[in-house]
Amino acid sequence: VDQRTDVFALSAILYECLTGKIAFEAPNVAQILMKIINQTPTPPSQLRPGLPPRLDDVVEKGLRKDKLKRYPDASSMASDMCLA
Repeated sequence: VDQRTDVFALSAILYECLTGKIAFEAPNVAQILMKIINQTPTPPSQLRPGLPPRLDDVVEKGLRKDKLKRYPDASSMASDMCLA
């Protein structure tokens, strides 16, 4: 567990703020964990037309399964969000 875990959580919150939907929604914790492991959420711009596609990239990178491929910290993520 490191800052990339926080980036994942922040990305999930950002996803919900942008779309009004939970990125990995399921009726119980086990199913949520299976979705986190096996699925990629629908890009936010597909659920909310008009969002900059660049935000899709930010959310996708923050939710990557491999933590080494996520943003190293929240400030790096914020920098990319400012460019969106």
